[in-house]
Amino acid sequence: MKTFLALVATILLSGSCSAAPVEWSVDSGGNGHWYEAVYVPASIMWAAANAAAGSAGGYLATATSEPENQFIYSLISDDKFWRLG
Repeated sequence: MKTFLALVATILLSGSCSAAPVEWSVDSGGNGHWYEAVYVPASIMWAAANAAAGSAGGYLATATSEPENQFIYSLISDDKFWRLG
């Protein structure tokens, strides 16, 4: 099973924490992929986020539909993902 990582643009490699991967199940209208929101309280460049996702066995998520975007957002709707520090 491959994990897809939804990394927010406001994360940094050190001090990160993540929730358990969550499947967007086909039964609920999803694509059967797994997503993991990763939080770190500082900023990160895309290349570093991409490298971190790859080293964790996944890759950065790309929402290809509005329902997928809504699902991903539900994983990062906590205020901590939207504030630095």
